[in-house]
Amino acid sequence: MEEKYPFIAIRMMPGVVSRSQIIFKDKAGKKEMSNEIPNPDNSFIIINSHPYDQDGNLTKEAKDEVIRVILEKIKNTGHRMCVVFGKDESVFCESDGSTKAAGNDYSYF
Repeated sequence: MEEKYPFIAIRMMPGVVSRSQIIFKDKAGKKEMSNEIPNPDNSFIIINSHPYDQDGNLTKEAKDEVIRVILEKIKNTGHRMCVVFGKDESVFCESDGSTKAAGNDYSYF
């Protein structure tokens, strides 16, 4: 199964990890991404009208906004989360507000 990036891995409890797709929308509410999401209620909506650069890569600003939104969400849920931007790029987000680059090793948490 091919991965669709970016997504959030959410540690619900030891050994239980949930996954949520990230959907970018502009301020008018139009989808920026063309991915078909099977369960939109299980996704994170990020407001950013230009999340990708001309080469189709997420911009640093879009990544920073995703991390900011996830750190806010963690304050409410207490769940450890990992933002997976691509095959070899992910970032752990902790309830204390810290982040740590995880590379491709997000699956162990």
